[in-house]
Amino acid sequence: MVFLADGDAPLTERWAPDDPATKSLLRPRLKVQALDAIRSGGTHLLLGECHVQNGRATRTVLLCQAEAPLGAVAIAWPTEKAPDDPVSASWITAAIELVASTVIRKREVSKLEMQAERDKRWFKTLDEHLRVLDRERQKFAAVVNQTDTFVFVTDEERVIRWNNRAMAVLLPFRDDASSWVGKPCGELWARLGQVQDSNHPYDCPIKRALEQNEVTHQELRILVRGAPGVLYLTALPIKGLDGKPREAMILIQDLTGLETLRQSEVRYSVLFERNPEAILIVDPPTLAILLANPAAQRMLGYTAQEIAQVGLPALHPGSEWKRLQGFYELASRQNAPTKTQCRVLAHDGTERIALVSSARVTLEGKSVDLIQMVDVTSSLQAEQDLGESQARQGAMIEAAPDAIVSMDHAGRILEFNPAAERIFGYRREDVLGRDLAGLVIPPDLRDRHRQGLERYMASGDSRMLGRPMEIPALRSDGTSFPIELTIARISSTGAPVFTGFIRDLSERKRAEEALRSAEDRLRTLIHESDVVIFALDKDGIYKVSAGKGLQALGRREGEVVGKSIYDVYRDHPDVLANIDRCLAGEEFTAHVEIKGISYEAHFRPERNERGEIVGLFGFATDVTERKRLEAQLRHAQKMEAVGRLAGGVAHDFNNLLTVIQGRSEVLLSKMSPRDPLRVGAEEIQKAGERGVLLTRQLLTFSRKNVATPEDLDAGEVVRSLESLLSRLIGPDVRLVTRTGKWPLHVRADRGQLEQVLANLAANARDAMPQGGELCIEVSATDVGAEVKGPAVPPGPYVVVSVTDQGCGMTPDVQSHLFEPFFTTKEQGKGTGLGLSVVYGIVRQSGGDVLVQSEPGRGSTFRVCLPRLGAPEPAAGAAAPPAARTGKGTVLLVEDEDAVRALAREFLTIFGYEVVETSSGEEALRVFEQVKETIDVVVTDLIMPGMGGVALAKKLVRTKPGLRVLLVSGYARDTLEDLEFKSEGFAFLQKPYTMEDFARRIADLLRGASLGDRGRKV
Repeated sequence: MVFLADGDAPLTERWAPDDPATKSLLRPRLKVQALDAIRSGGTHLLLGECHVQNGRATRTVLLCQAEAPLGAVAIAWPTEKAPDDPVSASWITAAIELVASTVIRKREVSKLEMQAERDKRWFKTLDEHLRVLDRERQKFAAVVNQTDTFVFVTDEERVIRWNNRAMAVLLPFRDDASSWVGKPCGELWARLGQVQDSNHPYDCPIKRALEQNEVTHQELRILVRGAPGVLYLTALPIKGLDGKPREAMILIQDLTGLETLRQSEVRYSVLFERNPEAILIVDPPTLAILLANPAAQRMLGYTAQEIAQVGLPALHPGSEWKRLQGFYELASRQNAPTKTQCRVLAHDGTERIALVSSARVTLEGKSVDLIQMVDVTSSLQAEQDLGESQARQGAMIEAAPDAIVSMDHAGRILEFNPAAERIFGYRREDVLGRDLAGLVIPPDLRDRHRQGLERYMASGDSRMLGRPMEIPALRSDGTSFPIELTIARISSTGAPVFTGFIRDLSERKRAEEALRSAEDRLRTLIHESDVVIFALDKDGIYKVSAGKGLQALGRREGEVVGKSIYDVYRDHPDVLANIDRCLAGEEFTAHVEIKGISYEAHFRPERNERGEIVGLFGFATDVTERKRLEAQLRHAQKMEAVGRLAGGVAHDFNNLLTVIQGRSEVLLSKMSPRDPLRVGAEEIQKAGERGVLLTRQLLTFSRKNVATPEDLDAGEVVRSLESLLSRLIGPDVRLVTRTGKWPLHVRADRGQLEQVLANLAANARDAMPQGGELCIEVSATDVGAEVKGPAVPPGPYVVVSVTDQGCGMTPDVQSHLFEPFFTTKEQGKGTGLGLSVVYGIVRQSGGDVLVQSEPGRGSTFRVCLPRLGAPEPAAGAAAPPAARTGKGTVLLVEDEDAVRALAREFLTIFGYEVVETSSGEEALRVFEQVKETIDVVVTDLIMPGMGGVALAKKLVRTKPGLRVLLVSGYARDTLEDLEFKSEGFAFLQKPYTMEDFARRIADLLRGASLGDRGRKV
């Protein structure tokens, strides 16, 4: 198939062989491939890829002419393989080029023949038009030059540009010059006796025709050879391309005598042809159109020959003719023309609106209907557009958010829109016709308003028109408010009408006042806050420098305006780098340090309307104090994190110590006093006791220590510890104690308080390597006297002061003094836990530690603890020794295998039956099976999955009255997030001894130690 196309538009195709079945089968496929090849383009005779579909191979060859795709040849083979060897390809190319050249040649010949045929038809049409124009010109020349009517053409200046032969012969300009061309019309009127002076103004019908764009008629009464005569003048405007009259054709006919009648007939014939309105002459019996003037031909779109073949009914739509048929019949019986408005159907099917008049007249002895059609489509459309415009204007006035008030030249209100009703508080019907000044203008401005109106009416002074001005106005309630008034004159002719566009400025004034107030507040804020405001141009020159924060930098507001920031901060490259970064287009916040002051600065580039960077604006806030507080917060968080770590380690270590101490205790209970292994077992037990002291330090630091608070006399504790402290500090340091005569009581754990004193004494000893004096003093004080500190609430306190004569400390060392693992000693000579443990014990006891030290002047540590009154005597007798034997069944729940095994062995030694589980979930399942036999539940407090409290609550709900003992490595007072306190379960702290465990179980079974729950019951 040879397929030719013009771009993507198919033109023709040729098949070989021209088999309909083959074409039907392959045409869609080959056409698509050929179009794809044409769109892809390439060189002439370019072979396309082989495609196989439905057992047939196809291939395309591109045809080009002058490097432009002309078409493509699509080839199909009956097999799935197309020959692709060079010989076959060359044969295919040669054959295609031979066939394609023939097809292309035929196509070019066909195109040339078609073009020749088109040119022939075009020239024939042009010739016909020229012939018609020539005939019309000849007819016009024959009519105009052969008539006795004076015909001339004048321009807009009423200068004659052409006259016909009759005017040149019968009314020559002068005896020696017959042509009127170039002469003013005034000369003609003077010649005809209409004016005495050609320059004298007169009512010129030609002027009216040109200005009003309409045909004008006028009778001219003159003296012809001493006898009166009548000339009839007709001025016909000749329109230019813009539709405006540029020239006028004037016909002057002499109506005197029979010759005048003949000339009148010629004139009316000319008027018929030149009349701008459509005129038809219709035969009444047949309704055939006998004659139509050119205006009718133009309006209806018919030629003279075509309209002669059309009847009157064809000029109206079918539905319209039923009505008009009666109109035409009625008009034929009337003496005067009858008019009606109707639809007229043009030759192209479009409808026009026309004002039709019809009259029965006699023409050449035959009655005919003279029908005149005036096209009013444009005027009706203009009226409709005007109505729509007025409707839109009315809607705009009604919907306008601003008041619109119109008044006449006397100041009476003509229009008052809804916005004016809303703003002034009057109803429209109440104000129309009333004096505007008396309603809305304040009394002190009314005279000026009336004077301005009178001045305008007298002189036309329009200085106030179109200029917005702010003046006060009155509402209906007499209140005054600001408005913006713009006055416009609406009518350009006749008595003037003024319209005022009024905008209520009350909200804007309030907004401006609020803005000024906000600006004042902002200005005050800038001047009173530690903020630096700055603005630079694109070259880094200061435009603004303000803010109280400049004082800290030693500058005044505006001091650096006009200077370059690159000079002002040449010693601060980080500041200049931020300026360059912002001027490059980035908005960001950065921290900078200037003269030891930390600032948080925000930089924002400033752009013009084209988006170009013209400078920057920024502000900097002094965040020195905030950074100090953030550092304190981080320090507190670090202390909290380390405390949690230490508490977790101590908790896990308590589980190990429980096993170590418990196992050693079991071993010792089974050994005789002379057993050779007893010494080793005792050493194991002592090591466990030392481990307990170590975990106590860790738990004290983390505030999770095993504390037993009691009422203590601080002086007695110091006195009882003197011998131990003397041995601890060594012979080179002299110990001095001052405890006073009266007891000073505090509530604290005795062991922890002793540990505080021991740690402070050891710290003082290390600060005096050459020896010195260590003084421990106990005194009473009240907050607000000499003890000051953020962590000490108001109240009475006992102060234990530890003062040494050592090397003292710098402020930097003091800032890290109570941090865990912080030490100033050499590596291996200090753990860094001593003072952090002191701090933890004191804070846990509700007190605080105050430090006073200077390098070379020693140090004083003041431990402040809340002071108590005299202690109350202990109630009840001492606890009885625990029973080593018991009876009952205990449900043991412990996730640590070693601890669970030890507790099971303890309970077995005591004589109890034991049911053990390793988790809360397993304990629930086991309890459901043996709950009737269970007397006591011993469960670890913190376990993976279900915790001890949740387990205990579920077991108690299942079996009310069940005894529960909770066991944990944490102190009871520190487990604030658990619920066992409110539930009242009994509690035992790890590590526990066999004696403590036995006593606790026995108390539960006797009901003597049910915890808070038992007491609440």
